[in-house]
Amino acid sequence: MIGLINRIIAGLGSIAQGLLNLLPTSPFQVVQGIDLEWLQAINYLFPVSQAVAHLQLFVVAVAFYYALRAMLRWAKVVGD
Repeated sequence: MIGLINRIIAGLGSIAQGLLNLLPTSPFQVVQGIDLEWLQAINYLFPVSQAVAHLQLFVVAVAFYYALRAMLRWAKVVGD
């Protein structure tokens, strides 16, 4: 019985890994890889690459919060 459950979990893990492999790389890596002279001048005054990295972290945190909140609502753990 335990072996069957382990195989089911392993199968679900490989399905999830396959779905994650279909996703594209981060769009923010394109912005960080741009090598233009005027962008370097702007980056000297305002660190654009660091701002983009912090914005990415913020968006991921907010998306995780809303996803977790929705799952908890479905499970009837939290109210409106």
